Amino acid sequence: MGRKLSEHKFQTTVNPLGTLYHPEAIHHALGMALQQQDPDSEGFVLSGESWFHFDFHSSHSHPSKEGLASQLKLHLSGLGNFLQKTDRIILTYGTAWGYVRRSNGMLAANCHKQPGSLFDKRLSSLKEIVQSFEHFFTLLNSVRPDVRIILTVSPVRHIRDGIPENNLSKSTLRVACEEITRNFPGTEYFPAYEIFLDDLRDYRFCKDDLIHPTTMAEDYIWTKFSETYFDKELRLLLERWTEIRNRLQHRPFRPGTENHIQFLKQTIEKLESIRSRMDVEEEIKMIESQLKHHVKA
Repeated sequence: MGRKLSEHKFQTTVNPLGTLYHPEAIHHALGMALQQQDPDSEGFVLSGESWFHFDFHSSHSHPSKEGLASQLKLHLSGLGNFLQKTDRIILTYGTAWGYVRRSNGMLAANCHKQPGSLFDKRLSSLKEIVQSFEHFFTLLNSVRPDVRIILTVSPVRHIRDGIPENNLSKSTLRVACEEITRNFPGTEYFPAYEIFLDDLRDYRFCKDDLIHPTTMAEDYIWTKFSETYFDKELRLLLERWTEIRNRLQHRPFRPGTENHIQFLKQTIEKLESIRSRMDVEEEIKMIESQLKHHVKA
């Protein structure tokens, strides 16, 4: 959904700290960003020739510990600034199973392929998840009291934990979302999990791994999301943008012909028609550049 929002020109930041699955890890990372905290010095770990951090996804790595620390600080600062300006936050919980570091009792957002002997695997309780959300919510409320939070549970099953264990985890997350939306103002739940499992409920909506949703399933959930959160006027605007976006992705069979030049001019007109409501400056410049090139040629 983050990719969909970006494609439709919403001002977003999507997983700037990498993908995090556990709600407590998500809350902790967001809290660090809001407080502009430095990464925990005990969380750095050398794996192979790269440094990683237990609080962040493996997409954040660096040949040096200092380099990784600077990289993480930069991303935390950017996320903190974004959180202080945004109107909506979407949190997606993936699993309630976590790995606790035996050295200090802290939850690892990512184990970075370290030996299992360093961790204890356990299922977070409803109370622990809600308490960690409350800590994040209090920090957020101090700087953005009007922000709205949309909670979702990922429909992607974590079958490596086992099917019964996955169901136990997802049910814990779902109850946690219910508890949070009941007790914290400005929070709500979007049923992406239920739409995928109960509305679509067919393996033809899964990729070959029978776990991840197909593009068709993503589009279906996006439509439900749009119907829930976008008014009619905005939906019409996004339909116009989708048409224009398809034109922008068109690859001409014979570039530079009169028909192609006319196509480009019509595309600019369509972009101009939504310019006041959507940032399409980059697209307009791109088409204008193509027109100049073809006209000169």
